[in-house]
Amino acid sequence: MKKIKDYATNTTRYILESVEDVESEFAELSPMTHLTDYTSTYGYYLANTLPLIKEVLVSGLGLVVSIRIRCEDGYKPKIIISPFDGVKTVMGTCAYLYHKEDLDTPLASIGFNTTNERYVLRNKGIKRGGEQRDYWDASLKESKSLKNIMKVLRSTLSTVTPTPHAFLEVLLSKCEAYREKAMGAYHDGHSITAIPHSELERMVDLGYEPNDPILKSMVANYKDNYTSYAEAKKYAPTTYHVRRVSDSDSVYIAKFQYPSWEDTAGSRYSNSYSIRNYLASNPMGQEQLYSEDKIPEHISGTTAVLDMQDSTSELKLSDCHCYLQGVGIKVNGNRYWIIDENKEVELDV
Repeated sequence: MKKIKDYATNTTRYILESVEDVESEFAELSPMTHLTDYTSTYGYYLANTLPLIKEVLVSGLGLVVSIRIRCEDGYKPKIIISPFDGVKTVMGTCAYLYHKEDLDTPLASIGFNTTNERYVLRNKGIKRGGEQRDYWDASLKESKSLKNIMKVLRSTLSTVTPTPHAFLEVLLSKCEAYREKAMGAYHDGHSITAIPHSELERMVDLGYEPNDPILKSMVANYKDNYTSYAEAKKYAPTTYHVRRVSDSDSVYIAKFQYPSWEDTAGSRYSNSYSIRNYLASNPMGQEQLYSEDKIPEHISGTTAVLDMQDSTSELKLSDCHCYLQGVGIKVNGNRYWIIDENKEVELDV
């Protein structure tokens, strides 16, 4: 078991890896039918979820259970529930499931519904079905049977286990913002769209100086900004998705040839038609490298730079830990995008 303390928020994150961890840490809790002054909601929900937690840990699915608890002087312990993208978080949720190799990306939440006394499983792979419930809660599976809950978990786990594609949107968002900025100056100054770039190029090559002020401004804009515009349209660096394996010196690396403007028209959405069509022709391969000796120096050096930037920066981005233009992105604690503009990495993935 791991205990990760956050002194700023007075919370402790418990990473339960075995049934023995559960029994040693939460031995005083046992399933109960009503709240008590001692346990309050903390003990009630957690105690009744313990049988499901144990089933998950002996399932052989390679999962661990994460529980975050706030314990302050003078107050009863409180379970802290964080937002979970794509899944509703409601009363009764008390723990999250992670793959043991990736402790930064939640796969599902579990808990106990006090209204009907059923175990609760939520993940994005669950589709609405079963007994009637609110339409917004389509990601919910409830059952009094642990067997039924585990059956649904097994059947949906492969659909919610994140691949590099799941984190592609943050790369698209940052790189396309850079491309848009680089193309913007010329685009905004190209006020007569009927005049093609090639015609402006001919005017410049021939030394023609127009008298019309609008056309004169366009020629000047071409001279000042067209080179940056053209280079930005062709911008297509090789990128690498890198995920460290928790408690290991190995990493998973996936290679992605970033699309030019002509390929996807600057789409920022990983599920857009243009991106899906591009990926069909340019799939991301992935390889696990077990030793630091095999990890390219540019990749290990860039992840170290991003780690340093993350630890020293006071600016917190909404979609990632940190971003350095032309260098890379730290998505979360163990996951990165490396931008290799100069093709320094020689890796056949």
